[in-house]
Amino acid sequence: RAGLDVKLVPRDAVTLDFTINPDFSQVESDEPQVTVNQRFEVFFPEKRPFFLENADFFASPITLFFSRRLSDPQFGARMTGKFGRWATGALIMDDRAPGRTADPASAGAGDRAVAVVGTARRDFANQSNLGFFYTSRDFGASSNRVGSVSTHLRLDTNWYINGQAAASRDTDADGTTVDGAASSVELNRSGRAFNYNLSYLGFSPGFRAPLGFVPRTDMHEVYSFMTYRWYPKKGPLQNWGPNSFVQGTWNYAGALQDSMVRFPVQFEFKRRVEAFYRHSLISETIAGLRFDQREDLVEFEWETLRWLSVDTTVSAGTRPNYSPAEGLAPFLGSYRDWEVEVTFKPVSRLSIDETLLWSRLDGRAGTPAAGARIFDNVLFRSRANYQFTRAWSLRAILDYNSLDPNAAVVGLERGRHLGADILLTWLAQPGTALYIGYTDGYDSQRLDPTRRELTPDGALRSTGRQVFVKSSWLLRF
Repeated sequence: RAGLDVKLVPRDAVTLDFTINPDFSQVESDEPQVTVNQRFEVFFPEKRPFFLENADFFASPITLFFSRRLSDPQFGARMTGKFGRWATGALIMDDRAPGRTADPASAGAGDRAVAVVGTARRDFANQSNLGFFYTSRDFGASSNRVGSVSTHLRLDTNWYINGQAAASRDTDADGTTVDGAASSVELNRSGRAFNYNLSYLGFSPGFRAPLGFVPRTDMHEVYSFMTYRWYPKKGPLQNWGPNSFVQGTWNYAGALQDSMVRFPVQFEFKRRVEAFYRHSLISETIAGLRFDQREDLVEFEWETLRWLSVDTTVSAGTRPNYSPAEGLAPFLGSYRDWEVEVTFKPVSRLSIDETLLWSRLDGRAGTPAAGARIFDNVLFRSRANYQFTRAWSLRAILDYNSLDPNAAVVGLERGRHLGADILLTWLAQPGTALYIGYTDGYDSQRLDPTRRELTPDGALRSTGRQVFVKSSWLLRF
């Protein structure tokens, strides 16, 4: 498989990008995150260089364009530019993934989606602006249109307001049309001692943004976040103080769905040492059932030595089983989470990062899993980077993921994954680079071609192997 990107800069303020098969190989793999037993979709940041470049032109308070929604594009073009106080961006791209994953008997099988994004922002004095955003997605007979207006208003040195209002129209393949609206308002204060954020976020039941990241609709959400810091003049403590987080979520019928109250406190010491503690009271309504939960979290960061840093987070409390086995309703369990990140720099050219994430959910008395384990999830990443010269570097990543569920009480598939990722980079200057990469993946699940689904069989076997070369050259005329 081959791909090609072409960049033209006819004027200093305008950039034109054209692409064929853009970044079908990521030069940087995703950071590990716990995705098991999550109520809503987990956000994975974009890693493909084509979409990262000038991404700020397509950003807005509500994420109406999330480029990872374009998972398998073949052709695309992008324009970004600044004209006086105006900043504009436009993108058009296809996506083969919807047609390839559609049911072979459906009307959309083999088709491709076409996405169009357009933005414009007018900057004013005092770091304020007014922005316009539009997205369009067409796949077969279905279509989606989203438009919005946003603003950033700087009130004074410390206070500012962000706001956005959006509307959507979604048409299914059968011609059914659904309209929706969304809005966001934020009041922020930033300062050395006192910081504050008061936010509102709302999505109507009919709001649809398939090109954006909107994991939840039919909601009004209000939250308040505050921090205050004292700065002692003597002693090892540099600053310390409390945080405060209060959140409430209602549906459009006015019923309270979720609430959260957090009581954190943070300490920052000299020699780059930090400690953080948080107690949380959480309430969620799932399938008409209310779950009152608690959480205690402790985090410790230590970077005293130049060649070693450690970041450890431990949390425990109660959490729902969001994916109960067939025939069971969601129920509350007791969880424990660990996250450990260690960075070694034995020599100036070598950096080694070790990351371990462990999550376990156990049954509680009075639930279907009383006295039993619900699941164990382990993620491990080892990453090493060696800088031979200013231009040449070598990076290697080893990933391991294991999920061990109790099938009697949770609807999760047992599985293990082992992945290796090696990348040799030559970066002569911005715009001129060479990447040579190799990835290999082993899974205990395999694709059953007769049933078109994954089936666990216990043994690790190769499920994907790839070698890629990516080169970019900057030519000046």
